[in-house]
Amino acid sequence: MDANGLRFWLLADEASFDQVFVSWDDARRRLRLANEREGFQAQEDLAVAGTRLNLAPMARDQFGNLARASGARVLVRSVLGDESVFWDGTTVHDAITDVALSGDGVLTLADGTRLVLVDLRDRFAPLVLTHGTLKPWRIAPRPGGAWLLGQDRVSLGYWTGATWTDRPPVTPSPGTFRPEPENHDAPRLVAVPLALDVGEETVALAPHADGGVAVITWTPAGTGFIARVRRFDALGKAATPVVLKGVQGPFSAAWLDEARLAVLYATTDVVHVPEALTFELDEPELLRDGADVAGDFYPLVGWDGGPFVHVEEAPPHYALSAARSKPLHRLSLPSLRRTGVVYGAALDSGEDTTVWHRLYLEADVPEGTGLVVDAIASASSERPAEWEAERAALLETAASAPYTSFPGYPHVVGDVKGAPLGPLDRPVEEQRIFNLQTPLTRPPRFSWSPQRSELPFHDGLLVDSAGALCTPVPDRTGLFTVLLQRTGLVTRGLRGRYLHLRITFHGNGRTTPEIAAVRAWGSRFSYVQRYLPELFHETELGPDGDAGEPALLGSEIDLMTPVADQLTDAVLPATAPDFLERFVSTFESVLTPLEDRIASSWMLTDPRTVPAESLEWLADWIGMSFAPEHDEDTRRRLLRVAPELARTRGTVAGLKLAIEAVTNGSITRGEVVVVEDWRLRRTFATLLGVDLADEADPLLGGVVHSGNSIVGDTLILGQTEREELMALFNVTTRTPSEQQAVIEFYRRTAWRVSVLVHRDLSSTVKRWIREAVSRLVPAHVVGQVLPASRGLIVGVATLVGVDTWLGKDPQPGSVKLDTTVLGRGDRLHRPISLDPRLEGGTGS
Repeated sequence: MDANGLRFWLLADEASFDQVFVSWDDARRRLRLANEREGFQAQEDLAVAGTRLNLAPMARDQFGNLARASGARVLVRSVLGDESVFWDGTTVHDAITDVALSGDGVLTLADGTRLVLVDLRDRFAPLVLTHGTLKPWRIAPRPGGAWLLGQDRVSLGYWTGATWTDRPPVTPSPGTFRPEPENHDAPRLVAVPLALDVGEETVALAPHADGGVAVITWTPAGTGFIARVRRFDALGKAATPVVLKGVQGPFSAAWLDEARLAVLYATTDVVHVPEALTFELDEPELLRDGADVAGDFYPLVGWDGGPFVHVEEAPPHYALSAARSKPLHRLSLPSLRRTGVVYGAALDSGEDTTVWHRLYLEADVPEGTGLVVDAIASASSERPAEWEAERAALLETAASAPYTSFPGYPHVVGDVKGAPLGPLDRPVEEQRIFNLQTPLTRPPRFSWSPQRSELPFHDGLLVDSAGALCTPVPDRTGLFTVLLQRTGLVTRGLRGRYLHLRITFHGNGRTTPEIAAVRAWGSRFSYVQRYLPELFHETELGPDGDAGEPALLGSEIDLMTPVADQLTDAVLPATAPDFLERFVSTFESVLTPLEDRIASSWMLTDPRTVPAESLEWLADWIGMSFAPEHDEDTRRRLLRVAPELARTRGTVAGLKLAIEAVTNGSITRGEVVVVEDWRLRRTFATLLGVDLADEADPLLGGVVHSGNSIVGDTLILGQTEREELMALFNVTTRTPSEQQAVIEFYRRTAWRVSVLVHRDLSSTVKRWIREAVSRLVPAHVVGQVLPASRGLIVGVATLVGVDTWLGKDPQPGSVKLDTTVLGRGDRLHRPISLDPRLEGGTGS
């Protein structure tokens, strides 16, 4: 509610708009013109596509060497120019159906019956894997194995398990413990349930970066097929299947990124360069009607017609002649529709006497594009019948939509001079057009505001794909506003309980206007009605006020005759009071936002709402300072906890509060533990997982032996020693030497606080923690920040009084000189190559 008591209604999500030739950009949360290829239908030769299913994909390593199947053999074409036999399986295979290379250096071969694992690092002899029902035919690499399609075209599975390095045979001594079997996680084939429709068959795999896979299927339908993509996560759980619209026989697929899938098909178009079709599949549950072909163009220059090449990382590669491959790249020019329409959800004011006041758009309107916002106020929540008929006609076929009168009062932003009204895609001579020269027929235009939002101290909803605020650009990007009115009538006020909006997008095929939010305010606060005598008030009300005819919306305009010459007496100028009200509303549009900011000035002292540029100013009020590296969110958190921090300064609670603020909850997540050292005076029967000889471990404090069984700052005592400990603290039995030892023990742990920081936090965050400790720990207390060596030590939770931290096992890194300990984590591997000459191997 603003300073005048007006409310607003917001349209700012996909569900608020009924879209025709307009799409919703979920990353940036905007409406924009859809790609021109919506409804695209590929020209296909399904018989050729069927034969290409039998072509075995090639595999490419990081050096560019290519492995391909040739009958029962695998040939490798090196980047050095020659080709040699890598695998000769004439005694094992009839024909190899697929070959793929995993990230761990294992070349996987399928022949429709068995799977063969060949290690490029020579750690083990080739392994043969079989399954009772899963007969491997197609392969898609995944972490720790590969996805598999069965030869029967209706089965799915994967191979998994830990490969076992070959070792010389050793007979252990009697009584020596050995696991049985030696490798409890041996490589094996696992079948995944695959629920297909009647007649549906699998044709291709596309491995996803998250370890999942997309399965392309064909289902017979009439003389062709219905193509679907069925996604599975890394555990084999299926997502909602999605129909691929515009293509029937895709025979190969690959992911361009996390959300976009590219497919290959057998085209019959001999005029244009063949292309890979792409589909947006980030939200399959929302694609119940299928996924349209995306607007991007990915040409296949020199393509030999085969499937995608197996590669370890994006971009995908397609095969060329002479056993070469080429990366798939997008042609940069976008292809967008030139017009589109959205119908907003009905806005309900709850009162029939509402006069709708003003519209605000948060939009981006590039040069050469524009928007037309038609508004209608009525007593019904139903969309106007004419708009409903228009929508149905456009969806059926825009080119043959019947021409009728489309009521609505237009408001314009951007470049729409000469833009047609009426059904989209009709010849311009059959439509009415805007004439921006004649005052009586000139529609009101939105004006640009330098503020990001009319809402006080609000940053607006216009953001980019990374969530950053867009920079306002005069007349192009930012906040636009217009006074709602009925052009061409005697009184221009828009009255009615419900407000209906229709927004027409006009683009140039390369760029598009975009809308992030629409806000409508009502009921109108009239300066004339509130502040001026009745002499200036409107008297033409009801039917008299509705006299005249909207010139832009009446009978058709003859384009061969000047519009001004076609105006009739039915087109009347507005009354003087109506003009006066709209005139003073110009000043109201400036004054109301100023009044709102004054009324909401308290927000300037609230850390949640103070503008980012005023955070330093607000901190100065309370004597707080920020580190230069503190981002905006960290500064707001510090300001929010400032009152409580002042009350608890010098206490452990205050220290924890500050660390929570600068690290955004690291103590709650268990990444940082604050412990007063005197809490280490505890008795344990056992600490599991602790290396008691580790003198650098802050949880142990080093190993110091004494007659009192004190180990560092922590007592590690068994049940037998418990009675001895109690005796030490019995005044009647304690000797002077024992008493001195106890006093010394207490002294070493008194007036000290330790902040244990897990090593996976950044160096910047650790520095902030050290600064907080130096500022907030009292002078008589020793504070220290120590790296915690372990995420979980059984028994320490009761020691520190908080939950310990559970994290993922760190992945092995590369060997580092003077750092890596042999046998602990880090590994030394030669690069994976299909040509041993490129990795320092011994191959010829």
